[in-house]
Amino acid sequence: MPDPCELLDPVGYALLSRALADCEAYAVTGGLRVLGRPGGLFRLARGRVVAVESPGAPGPEVLLRAGWPSDRTGDRPGDRRLVEALATRDAVFAVLAGEVGDCVMDAGGGATATGGVTVAVPSGRGTVAVPCGRGEEPGPLLREAVGKLTALAALPYAVLPHRDRPVRAPAGTGLAVGPCPAERREILRLADGRRTPRDIAFLLGRGVHAVTVETALMLGEGLLLRAVAKPRGSAGPGSRTAAPPLYRRQPGGEALPVETGRSPGLPRRSPGASGRTRTPAVDDPAVGWRGFFRGGERPRAPVCENKGGPLNGP
Repeated sequence: MPDPCELLDPVGYALLSRALADCEAYAVTGGLRVLGRPGGLFRLARGRVVAVESPGAPGPEVLLRAGWPSDRTGDRPGDRRLVEALATRDAVFAVLAGEVGDCVMDAGGGATATGGVTVAVPSGRGTVAVPCGRGEEPGPLLREAVGKLTALAALPYAVLPHRDRPVRAPAGTGLAVGPCPAERREILRLADGRRTPRDIAFLLGRGVHAVTVETALMLGEGLLLRAVAKPRGSAGPGSRTAAPPLYRRQPGGEALPVETGRSPGLPRRSPGASGRTRTPAVDDPAVGWRGFFRGGERPRAPVCENKGGPLNGP
């Protein structure tokens, strides 16, 4: 049986519980953002929890589009509030099932109480009013999520919604007797060894807690298996193999291995290796004509005196 502490981060839980208790004591209205994996946002009105959003759990709009928990849910305002309350509890479960790093106040993601009935929540289309009633106390919400994690840890094959990746077991190996319910058939269809229970919950439009518990039960019945991640460097499609070692060529023709983690440097240059060691203006006076232009003077042509004979004659 897995230890409940393996599913619940006690340090992160204490941090979040203390932050929400402080917000309730000071009647804070705003957003408390939980930094972590998956993390989330607690929307507060006068210290009470109005809504909780997390990337680790489907929101009410996803649940309503999928017709969960029934095909008629969402037709009446009371039904929509029920779905929003269930989505809030599902998001709290997802936050506590993950890693909690820190809790900070989020001014941009907060809410403004309006008579204790609705909250003004910023969105892409401006500020919209979300019905919230009086909100809920944060303490019972956290304790309910801890109870879900404790019950999940008591199962023989407990899983975490964001970590484990189930895969369908070969046909004929399960222990289940009788026809498979539709919910399980959908999980079997989507369990490919790459998706987590959280991914399957989003695809099905169901609560992440319900999908996680069903996945753990199906693991115990042999309908699902845990996918084993391949170690790095293992051969197979899509895997990367280690590069062959590099060797440094020596003048004698012998190749020596290069130290691991270091690339061979450029060869050291020695003076005179290129063969251009002469200075033309010093070694060859014939090409040092630039010396005539010192001081800005122009070179003068030689003057030849003609003393009665031809210029070039004897």
